[in-house]
Amino acid sequence: MSSGDPATARAEEGAMPVKVLIDANVLYRTRLRELVLAAGAAGLFQPLWTRMILAECAAGLIRNAALSKSARGGFLQMFEPFDHCSLVAGYHHLEGTFGLPDRNDEHVLAAAVHAEAKAVVTFNLRDFPAKRLRAHRMEVWTPDVLFRSILARDPAAFGAAVEAVRTAIEP
Repeated sequence: MSSGDPATARAEEGAMPVKVLIDANVLYRTRLRELVLAAGAAGLFQPLWTRMILAECAAGLIRNAALSKSARGGFLQMFEPFDHCSLVAGYHHLEGTFGLPDRNDEHVLAAAVHAEAKAVVTFNLRDFPAKRLRAHRMEVWTPDVLFRSILARDPAAFGAAVEAVRTAIEP
């Protein structure tokens, strides 16, 4: 198992970008979501998610009035260009087998294991205990861990991804 550093993980896995499953709580924040998509599009890592994760994120945005019900379709469309490489399916048989503290997170780990991801990227570290993940050669990272490692490995490419997000929001 690696040091938990995505840059090291990428080197260990060769030239292929490291695969990480992105939890709904990371995609909930607009700028963070945009940076995940920009860095993923740049090939700095391979983001993974499920339809359930995207639906959970959209429901949270609607519940907190950050997204209207009529805009839900547009929100989900922003992920469609990644469907061929990021959308995980066929993981449901693994749900309920991990003994996570929050059973509602079982689908997240099930998808990550099924997709052979290196890590789950989430803010809910306590819901993904290292002891439960270790048996599946899985790690849990915050977005900071992921992005700092990418920055250390390829500052120019990460800077370009950040710049793409910045210029997209400037009037």
